[in-house]
Amino acid sequence: MPSAKPPRKLTFPCTMVKIHPRMQYFAFHVPGEITEKLGTKRAVAVSVRLDDAVSYFVSLAPVGGGRHLLRCNARAIAAAGLKEGDRVKVEITVLDRSEIPKDLLRALRAEGLEAAYRATSVGQQNFFIKKIQAAAKPETRAKRIAEAVEAARNKLGRLAAKKAKA
Repeated sequence: MPSAKPPRKLTFPCTMVKIHPRMQYFAFHVPGEITEKLGTKRAVAVSVRLDDAVSYFVSLAPVGGGRHLLRCNARAIAAAGLKEGDRVKVEITVLDRSEIPKDLLRALRAEGLEAAYRATSVGQQNFFIKKIQAAAKPETRAKRIAEAVEAARNKLGRLAAKKAKA
């Protein structure tokens, strides 16, 4: 997959499908060409607009084979009046990752862990960034930066173990 920054907005037609046989869980299978344009097989945070009307936030879920699934929440289904099998115009806007705070970046670079941190999921990165930004005291901020560095160290260990198995 290309490593270039993914396009910000992508639009495609899609059919809503039921993804659980006994529950009211619905989704859209994201076309392969859209997944390819995203440039990743990982989860992607997006805002979604259905038929130019209903909007919500979700992460595109990787489902294997380099494809993604776009879940549709009950509120969006009700607001749009959708049912299984309906064909809709889907517009996704890729949400930017939170910028890594400079003090966290310095700590990661000092340990040689920047690449490992960037290899963690978008959700995990955003979790640490928001935790760090919410710290009221400098010592709390330092503790949370240390937690993010440790998570990157753990990720590096998992990547090394995976590579050793290959």
